[in-house]
Amino acid sequence: MKYLKVFTDFADAMEELGDAERGRLFTAMLKYAETGAAPDFRGNERFIWPVAKLQIDRMAAECEGRAKTSRENGSKGGRPKKTQGNLKNPAGFSKTQKSQDKDNDKDNDKDKDTDNDKDKENIPSGNNTPPTPPRGRVDVPEALMENWNGFCEMRKKIKKPLTDRAAKMILNELERLAPGDNHTKGLILDQSVKRCWQDVYPLKGDKSAGGTDNVFLQMLQEEGQHEPY
Repeated sequence: MKYLKVFTDFADAMEELGDAERGRLFTAMLKYAETGAAPDFRGNERFIWPVAKLQIDRMAAECEGRAKTSRENGSKGGRPKKTQGNLKNPAGFSKTQKSQDKDNDKDNDKDKDTDNDKDKENIPSGNNTPPTPPRGRVDVPEALMENWNGFCEMRKKIKKPLTDRAAKMILNELERLAPGDNHTKGLILDQSVKRCWQDVYPLKGDKSAGGTDNVFLQMLQEEGQHEPY
């Protein structure tokens, strides 16, 4: 890969890194994008590297996909040349094919209307409001739903989707960090989302919960208590 695209919100993840750590991290990112050689970090930048590597791998896959499509189109001779016969019909469809497509569209519309009518018939009488779908496979307080959904989406983006067991363990850890305090639990979840952490940790500077002003020291402290879920 000849270039590296870095999003500005990546700066949030490097907030606690020193200048030397940031320099090593960016140098490793450029080298990995060009050669695929993975670095061997010893400093705090090793905590940010998995997220950086994920972005580079995803970018490389997209570039390869575009290159493959271009090669395939080139092997087929590129775009077909226009002829006198297809100038009036650039798409290349015959009149018969167009007529068939219109008929198929009409049939599809009729099927959709029929399905919609059936769905309306299945709605129970009363206020005609469909039942609220279940929240999920774990019991998440209503006050935490928005924060929890954001955390789950972040886990999917970093290729670490939550299992049922992991979700329950995360909720138990939240209760340990902020017993009965849904507001603080929400802030803890938002902190993990912002920094792309797959686990939850005490809020930055929250000494009462075992926190520290250095987020990387937080992670080191928590590593001694449990593995990331």
